Amino acid sequence: MWFITQMYRWGQIDKAVDMKAVIESVYRPDLFAQVAKEVGYSLPPSAWKKDGVDKYNMFMDGKVWDPNKAVEYIFSTGIDESKVSKEELLKVNKWTVKTEQPNYVCPYGPAGCADPKYVTK
Repeated sequence: MWFITQMYRWGQIDKAVDMKAVIESVYRPDLFAQVAKEVGYSLPPSAWKKDGVDKYNMFMDGKVWDPNKAVEYIFSTGIDESKVSKEELLKVNKWTVKTEQPNYVCPYGPAGCADPKYVTK
């Protein structure tokens, strides 16, 4: 969903859309779960998580990205070329999702965590 917030920030989307519905139509954790099970990969506790909350998933802007506060994030960054008002976006994005952070240890530091072979449970 983060990429949709960026498209709003930069004025690339000119109407309010339900961001969660768009994401769920293209981001398919159900398909990932099927394949992960077949290859023995352990799944994270939730398909939704916050980003930027620790050293393993920091954003360049240093902000925490919470999918439940996506509209607020768009208008908190100081870059506001949005063609859609905050009020319009809030009207169609009244949903919430359960977020849960993965519990992992990365002995090779934050950069090593980008490669799953370095993540241990």
